[in-house]
Amino acid sequence: MNEKAKKSDRVFAIMFNQRTNCVYRKLHEMIGSGELGALKRVNWIITDWYRTQSYYDAAGWKATWAGEGTCFLS
Repeated sequence: MNEKAKKSDRVFAIMFNQRTNCVYRKLHEMIGSGELGALKRVNWIITDWYRTQSYYDAAGWKATWAGEGTCFLS
């Protein structure tokens, strides 16, 4: 995606907001070391990241395409 973004006139960004979480750091270590073998697919659903409506009401840009953005690369 980085290479595709460089060739376009679009802005591209990735945010790793959980990069310092010890659970994800350990998982990264396990994957990198090969402890889990060759991964074919991972589907990780996190259901405890709930935000109340007041979170979204606090600022008009939250949870909107215009405010939080998206990047479509063709």
